[in-house]
Order: sequence, then C-alpha cells, then structure tokens
Amino acid sequence: MTIEQLETQEHRRLLVLDDDQEVAQTVANIARSAGIDCRAVSQAEQFFLALIDFDPTHVVIDLMMPDLDGISVIRRLADGRSKVGVIIVSGASPRVVEAASRSANEHGLWVTGTLSKPFSREALIASLALAPYSQAKVNSLGPNATRNVEAELYEALECGEISIALQPKVALGDGSLVGFEVLARWQDEAGTSYPPDVFIPAAERAGLIDDLTQSVLGQALGWLSQHFAEARFSIAVNVSAKSLRGGSLFTMLDTICSGNTIAPERLIIELTESEAVGDQTDTLDMITQLRLRGYELAIDDFGVGYSSLVQLARLPYSELKIDRRFVADLAVSHESRAIVAAIIGMARGLGLRTVAEGVEDLDTFNLLKSMGCDFAQGYFIGRPMTPDKAVEWVDA
Repeated sequence: MTIEQLETQEHRRLLVLDDDQEVAQTVANIARSAGIDCRAVSQAEQFFLALIDFDPTHVVIDLMMPDLDGISVIRRLADGRSKVGVIIVSGASPRVVEAASRSANEHGLWVTGTLSKPFSREALIASLALAPYSQAKVNSLGPNATRNVEAELYEALECGEISIALQPKVALGDGSLVGFEVLARWQDEAGTSYPPDVFIPAAERAGLIDDLTQSVLGQALGWLSQHFAEARFSIAVNVSAKSLRGGSLFTMLDTICSGNTIAPERLIIELTESEAVGDQTDTLDMITQLRLRGYELAIDDFGVGYSSLVQLARLPYSELKIDRRFVADLAVSHESRAIVAAIIGMARGLGLRTVAEGVEDLDTFNLLKSMGCDFAQGYFIGRPMTPDKAVEWVDA
C-alpha cells in the first residue's frame, strides 16, 4: 500500500515503544510522512500512560527493552483488552519474532505486522495500513455496549443495513477466476461501520445468527443469479457452528439456492478449523448431510487450530484454506514455507483443494504456485468490493 492510499483511510495514531532513540525517530519520521500522528517513548510505564492520553490506533513494540520486555508488555495489553493494532519489532532471530507474534495473537491481540530490524519503510507502511480491531467500537464501549450492539443489529437486519462485499479467488495455475468469498458488512445510518468480529459474536449471543446468515446468503446468491447464472465460478460463505448445529441450515440453504436457481455445487460453506472438527459425531453427521445435498465445504483459517490428521481424514471436506499468518511472510520465512508446504502436501494426500489467504504480492503468488497450491485470494488479486464493483471486475 502506498502512502497516498494510507492517507485516505481512517486516521491513524502511532505509539512507539523502543529504547533505541534512533530507531524510534526513524519510525516516527516514516509515520509522520504518511500523515500519521506519532509519539515515541522509551520506557514501558510511559507507554501505558500514553495509551490512555494519546489513544493510539497502532503501537510499535520493541521486544528487547531494559525495564520490561516486549512479551510482558503484550501480556499487559491483553490484560487490559486493548484493541490497538500491534506491530512487533526486534533485532532477535525471525523465529523469536514470529513466536512473539503468535503469543500476542493467542492473548487476543490484533497483530498487524512483525518486523525484523533493520526493516524497510514499505514494511512499516504496510503494517500501519491494516486497520486496528475497531476504533469506532472501542470508542463506543460502555456498560451497556454489548446489549446495544445486539439491539442495533436486530434493527440493522430489519432495516437492511447488512450488506456484502466480495473478494475474488483465482487459480494459481492460470490466474482464472474460480470464485468469490462473501464477507458481511454492517454500516449504520450514522455511517459507523462495525467489523464482523464485533457483530457476528453479537448475532450469536442474541440468537440472530440464522437471520444474519440468511441475509448474507440471500444477497450473495441473488447477485450470482442476476449477473452470472451461467458462469462456472463459486460463492463461498462463512457459516457459524451455531447455524450448522441449529437444525434449520439445510432448509435455509436449499430454499435460497432453489429460489435463485443456483446449483448447490456452486456454494462453498466455510467453517473455521476449530468449528470444523469440534463435536466429532454431530459434526460428521451434519457435514456429511451437506455434502450429500451437493454443497462444497471448506476449512477456513487452517493452521491456527488444533485439528489432527485423523480428524481431518474422517470429515468429508472439499477445500482447505491456509491461514494468512503463514502466507504473509512466505517469501522471507523458512518456517512459514515449511508449514505451508506441509499443509499443501497433507491436503493433496487427503484429496482436498488448497486456498492461500492473504496473498499480497507477486513473489508470494509465484511461490505458492511453485509449491502446488491450487487457489489464492488476497489484496494482490483483488480487495473486497461491492457487488457492482465485482461485476465490473469480472467483466474487465
């Protein structure tokens, strides 16, 4: 992402924690050149005070600090349920930096970048370009925030505020379009956008997840029927485990597909890895029923859960999506290449197609192609777009 593109996005504020003044100043200069407010501190206690009065959207954390190391800072951020975008920097080995990133993710933090010193201007800008958890959501938090979101979501479904975005997926072999992933979007009348990781859990808590799924599926298959009824590409939609186990999903899918004259084979149901292999007997029954009806099934975000080869082998999935955390640094990380190669080999042995998520440059695209990955999606191929823009993208 360029500086010009970054400047058009929601305003960022960056807080830097690094005891090396030269590094801190370099980071600050890069950030300010992109129109980002920046404050640099050299001690952990200064950092936590600045979190309150500066209210950053992103933080840069050096792992090697004299008073409190980066892992301890990460734990304190997690204890405070911070929703800032975290950028981890260090002169330590890449494996140590990656381990710190995994630790931050497992503590519930949103890591937007990991940078080994010395890092480039472009790498820092790319890390800053990723939006934090949800500043609109964070700023609105109060004692009744959860209840408010759930109530507002009910109104949003009634008023048609839920929309969809579509992100293209292509074959790595020849670059041809093979499908779109459908992403739910919610923007209220005041223009406030809520990220899926806020409103999907709210829908599950409020018993609205089936209504949300129906809205997203209806819009997606309606779009497909209107514009590309005779095309061959598919539509992929994330489905909550609550919907899968609720008993009404089969009827919903069959009704929406038949109503839009879309064959079940053109719809891919995506489940996250933890959902895809949980409650083995019930999951096996329901997934088998979906496959018997003709629907395709994908394991999403593979590599960050705890599934075993035995679990994967006994479930009739058709597609496996490699988590973006392994794809992001594929070109520079030996460990990520080894993991992705192992996943591709395992999937091939089980007869599963593989999809790489988060492909953001040509080098990564070509590397995945050489490794035998089947499909790819990410900003390099196409950003999530409105249905109208997706039609233009296909016809271009």
